Amino acid sequence: MRTVKKTLLYRLAAQAEEAEIRGLTKVADALTDQIQKNSDNTRQTGTFYTYAAKDFQKDVEGKLWDIVVRAADFYDAGVDAADMQELVQKYAEDLVNDVRAKLGNKNGIGAYEPTVPGEETQRVVIELDEEE
Repeated sequence: MRTVKKTLLYRLAAQAEEAEIRGLTKVADALTDQIQKNSDNTRQTGTFYTYAAKDFQKDVEGKLWDIVVRAADFYDAGVDAADMQELVQKYAEDLVNDVRAKLGNKNGIGAYEPTVPGEETQRVVIELDEEE
């Protein structure tokens, strides 16, 4: 199961509170729902975690397939799976690109992607000696 950093949930909670104060009920409700959905699946900052781009894409497409199924049931209609897959892929790519741009990520590289063969990872370790 995917996790989120606890600090992200704290930030979302602060934004939900601010949205409520500003009268942005829809935003506040959406954030509160997300906090509740993710509150049992958190990790501490600095905890080892990998999340590859292909896994992220699969997760996004899975959520869009949820919409397709909801719509098919809502409209009591059949589904042409091949046509829907084209839509799902298109909207997943568009949505991820738009959200990534709004988040300020210019390079498209995820923070938790596994290293590739030959890639070096650097971790800064600071040691403090306390004098008594």
